[in-house]
Amino acid sequence: MFDNLYIPGPIPHTGYNKNNKNRNYKVNDPIIAAHAEIPRPEYSYQWNEDGLRSIDFAQKPNIIALGCSLTLGQGLPESLRWSNLLQEELGYDKYLIGNISYSGAAINKLVSSFFGLINKYEYIPEIVICNFANFERFYFVSPNAEYMQDWYINYSPKKTKVTAPWNYQEILPYEWVYYQNLDHIKMLETFCNSQGIKLIWSTWSNALTDSDETFLKNTFKNYFTDTTRAQFPINFEFDIHGDTTDKLLPQYKMINWDSVECHKEYFDNHKDIFDMAYDYHKFAGPWGPGSNRPHPGIHRQLHWKDMYYNELTSRGWL
Repeated sequence: MFDNLYIPGPIPHTGYNKNNKNRNYKVNDPIIAAHAEIPRPEYSYQWNEDGLRSIDFAQKPNIIALGCSLTLGQGLPESLRWSNLLQEELGYDKYLIGNISYSGAAINKLVSSFFGLINKYEYIPEIVICNFANFERFYFVSPNAEYMQDWYINYSPKKTKVTAPWNYQEILPYEWVYYQNLDHIKMLETFCNSQGIKLIWSTWSNALTDSDETFLKNTFKNYFTDTTRAQFPINFEFDIHGDTTDKLLPQYKMINWDSVECHKEYFDNHKDIFDMAYDYHKFAGPWGPGSNRPHPGIHRQLHWKDMYYNELTSRGWL
């Protein structure tokens, strides 16, 4: 059982195989990350030796980016996601950025994988940047107890009597999921602060209440508010509707872009993926494979890049 559940190094991405939607794949298989992108040469996914969309960790990159499908750059060319854009801004002569990200990634999975990186490659990065998702996600054992998988607590009605295979959304309280993710952040902050690693983390989730935001600011030393939440429509995370690109656009386009036209050079060169990623081009559906709910395009990636660069600069870390 141990060998099915424990991974001593970075956790590989377990997205969808083009031919077989299960977890049994090899690192070099042509994996398509979840949410039904259609293959395009502009964003063919290249996986490193650890099964992640990143430079090889054997290079011991001095900056590590952690995140979900948004940090993975889902539906986008690798060069146009925030970690690569930040790499270009910083230059390759002084910094290398490694990327640990997954579709649907929970915070506890990302922190575990980060420690797996340190365990396998035996080095300490200089800077860690975390673009965490919402706190309702968690990484837990599969219903048949054979492997680990990603879950999402969506407040399904709880049951008092269940049998295997389990639906954990029905039996695990969401308070447990919140605790697990917050506790892993505590461990990450403690480790980084004790080892002299410069850590900043935030979350793009629009689901935080004002009291949640206050709690995070007052409780965690390395947290800061994601400024892109106020710049873009709040319904990316919930209530996306539209079966055509025109109907989707207002739900992704920067709120006041027509008046400021920031990053216009990218708009001119990448109109088709400026506001929304390529993964809206398949079949309509509520979510997941076959959905008509794309990921944000390169414009929001550019704002994340700017946000993290400004945060690192303001702290005197660059």
